[in-house]
Amino acid sequence: MTDHRTPDELEGLARGSLPGEQARTALDHVVRGCADCGAILGAVVPFLAPLQARQGKPPPLERGRRAAAPAPADDRALAVFVEHALPESSSAAQEVGRAAAALAALHQGGIAALAASSALSPLTACLALLRQARELRHGEPGALVETALWATLAARALEPGRYGAELVADLQARTRAELGNAYRVADDLPAAEKALAEASALARRGTGAPALRALLLEFKGSLCGVLRRFTEAFGMFDAARALYAERGERHQVGRVLVSKGLYTSYANDLERAVHLLHEGLAMVDEERDPQLALAAVHNITRTLAELGQLAEARALLHRNRERYERHGEPRVLLKRAWIEGSIAAGLGELEEAERCLLEARRGFKLAGAPYDFALVSLDLAAVWLRQGKTLLARQLVEDAAAIFKHLGITREALAAVLVLQRAFELEVASVALLEPVASYLRRLARDPTARFEQAER
Repeated sequence: MTDHRTPDELEGLARGSLPGEQARTALDHVVRGCADCGAILGAVVPFLAPLQARQGKPPPLERGRRAAAPAPADDRALAVFVEHALPESSSAAQEVGRAAAALAALHQGGIAALAASSALSPLTACLALLRQARELRHGEPGALVETALWATLAARALEPGRYGAELVADLQARTRAELGNAYRVADDLPAAEKALAEASALARRGTGAPALRALLLEFKGSLCGVLRRFTEAFGMFDAARALYAERGERHQVGRVLVSKGLYTSYANDLERAVHLLHEGLAMVDEERDPQLALAAVHNITRTLAELGQLAEARALLHRNRERYERHGEPRVLLKRAWIEGSIAAGLGELEEAERCLLEARRGFKLAGAPYDFALVSLDLAAVWLRQGKTLLARQLVEDAAAIFKHLGITREALAAVLVLQRAFELEVASVALLEPVASYLRRLARDPTARFEQAER
């Protein structure tokens, strides 16, 4: 591997000053096995120092700044997480306080604070980064991938002579699994598949801990779900659920059920999906993972709306308004506004639908989410058509069509959009024509094999 990163790039990586995409590219380069760049980074980041020692080279850079870690926090969720990440280790309890301090440093100063601390072992940094990745799963995908890459590097710095070869293999498998899941969330599916395969190979050299086996099955199930391999996905979810249940891990069982419910909805078995999501929500420990509980509520609401149970979906949103406000990431709040608009439109409350859909549309534009922006534009166009605002609706459809063309949607999808656009040009557009196209494009976002049928709705 000869395409090395520059010393300035690697020092910027440690300082947290390298732009996101550039930072992820540099991290990926080191993770893929560049020993020279790993040694340089190890000279700057104390918890990665073993990477430098293995290379046997003098430090090419001055060491970074030092920062004392904050006092340990009393974090029950973190304690459970550490014990889960180290199921076969006798040192799990003593790592809780250290990991809490490292996690506090991450929360306060980002990766730069963690990288500058001289007090961290690779194990402590690894545990803190894994926990941070867990917290970021419902947030910005780029930040999740970057955190998982750092965790993978920290695991590579673990010394088998100090921690034991099997425990090191477990943690390296754990971080690779987290990286694979991060790539899935970021829609880089080939990278996700590769990282999860690497995680499985590492796990075979470890302790055989059921918790790790269950987590790998859970992550692979989610990837199979995205790839529309539902039979495989559901089999993996069921196997993970059984392993968690054997260990009495109720929260993890709930998490698997929530995931299975989500992909069951993607498989268009909507009533079964609602049942699974409710069952999972009842088992989730909200104190440990409030965003998981919110995700379950949100997907129940979305699925009820798709089933046409609009009053029930609205009541669920109303009951969980505080939960959304406390734990909802910006994108989730935008999707809530979108669902609220769709429910209002379905109930004939056109002014309320217009207000909510305009809010969601503005938000998706600011968030740089063109597909969702175009989809919500079509829903708003249907509302404006009903209100007699035909010229405004036509402009929305034309703008959405331009975005879909630019994004390279399938031929069948583009044909449906162009038929809709042509109908506006001929002044024969109607809600009955527009809504099936919008419904189809929503399904296409989670099912690339979806086919357009005029009578979808």
